[in-house]
Amino acid sequence: MRRCHGDMRLANICLFEGRPTLFDGIEFSDEIACIDVLHDLAFVLMDLQHHQAADLAPTVLRAYLDESGEAEKCAPLPLFLSVRAATRSFTLAGSAQRQATAEAAQAKAEQARALLRQSRLYLLDHQALGLGYPQLASARPRPSRSHP
Repeated sequence: MRRCHGDMRLANICLFEGRPTLFDGIEFSDEIACIDVLHDLAFVLMDLQHHQAADLAPTVLRAYLDESGEAEKCAPLPLFLSVRAATRSFTLAGSAQRQATAEAAQAKAEQARALLRQSRLYLLDHQALGLGYPQLASARPRPSRSHP
């Protein structure tokens, strides 16, 4: 755990001087922003899948794992993805109620429903992650056993 961005979704990433740059992080609360790095990364991975850019998610995950060397710590990834999708669903559902037009409200509500379905899927079907998660799990280093 460490202080992270806390809201690392696609809407808070831009290209600046040719590099992805994060902005609008959680600055008002260390309690909210101090999380597992993989939990923060899960927001981007979930958002890529939600916005039909799922083909980029394995590249982002692999880059993080290559840099961090923490492939063995991916076990909570399905839970983190599910929590991020459910949280975003909740936010969008609330936003739907505050829209000025019925069409805008319907669009937000449908996004919320899609994310809720996605949240369930992360927990039910690890193959559906599309992140190479099963391969990562099977590639974990196994503790060696010494025989007496």
